[in-house]
Amino acid sequence: MLLMAVVAAMVQEYIIMMRRILGQVVRDAPFPRNVRLIMLRRLDDYSVFAYM
Repeated sequence: MLLMAVVAAMVQEYIIMMRRILGQVVRDAPFPRNVRLIMLRRLDDYSVFAYM
């Protein structure tokens, strides 16, 4: 059980870090504004799972 808790904590930190990196990439990408907003909203949806 302890190993499972450690792995879960590592995965949670990894998800948070990847969400931040992808958010920066999407913000700086040369996409139309509405496409960027959709992508950022989707990233926010997935980042909710990191805080569970």
